[in-house]
Amino acid sequence: MSTEPTRVQLRLTGDPRMISAVSGAVEHFAQRAELDEATQKQLMSAAEQACQETISQLETPETPIDVSIEHYPDRLEILLAHASDQAPAIGLDSFFSTGDDAAPAHGLLLLALVDRVLYDNEGGQSRLRLVKYLKPAKKSLQ
Repeated sequence: MSTEPTRVQLRLTGDPRMISAVSGAVEHFAQRAELDEATQKQLMSAAEQACQETISQLETPETPIDVSIEHYPDRLEILLAHASDQAPAIGLDSFFSTGDDAAPAHGLLLLALVDRVLYDNEGGQSRLRLVKYLKPAKKSLQ
C-alpha cells in the first residue's frame, strides 16, 4: 500500500439527511482498509453520531460542515469542521457530558466505537477528529 493517504472531502449543510453521505463514504474507506464487518459498522455509527452532534451545534442550519475521511497506512481519520464562535470547553461539553444522567455522553459513546477522539476549537473553527487505528498487515515469509 502507498504511504500517501487517500482522501475524500465533503461539504454538507446542517440537513440531517446528509449524514448518509458521510456514512456511505466511511463504509467505503472501512472496506478498503479491510476492517471486519462489525468494526465497519462501529466506525459508521461513530461518524453518524459525530455528524448528528455537530449539526446540533451549528449556529444556523446553513452553516457548512467540512468532512474529510482519510486512509493512512496505519489508521482511518474522520474530520468534521465548521465555523464556531464557541469557546473550546463549550463545544467539548456537548460531546462529553458530565454529571447529568439525562444528557447522553456522546463522547463516551464515540470512544467506545473508535480508538481516539480529538476536539479543538481554534481560529473560529470547531474540529472533531475520529481516529481508528488499523492492524498492521501480516508480512508473508519468503
